[in-house]
Amino acid sequence: MKLIRTDEPIIARAFSFLWMHRVYVGRRFFELPPNEQVAALMHEEGHCVHRHTEQRVTCLLFLPFLLSWLCRRQEFEADRYSSQRGHSIALLQILKGDFAGNFFTPSHRERRERITQIG
Repeated sequence: MKLIRTDEPIIARAFSFLWMHRVYVGRRFFELPPNEQVAALMHEEGHCVHRHTEQRVTCLLFLPFLLSWLCRRQEFEADRYSSQRGHSIALLQILKGDFAGNFFTPSHRERRERITQIG
């Protein structure tokens, strides 16, 4: 996995395709304490390991009406990946805000509930 620094006001985002795994870390990433940085990177690694980019491309080509459902499911899957590696508490700290979610991303409340269920 290659880390690429960007000036975007994000924590991080992943892009992977076949063997290429990239995680772009933005300005907000460097404001996080080290344990939360690791949790965020594990979340993004989860996107890469589970081949979420490839799934999204396939979905766009064949079942575009399911893209919203797929993207939301993938966020939960990446959270689970990070949580199962011992980063639940740090992930919950990152998600402590009140982001209401959108068409492609579940709300922070929904994500916190799922992470708490994982343990």
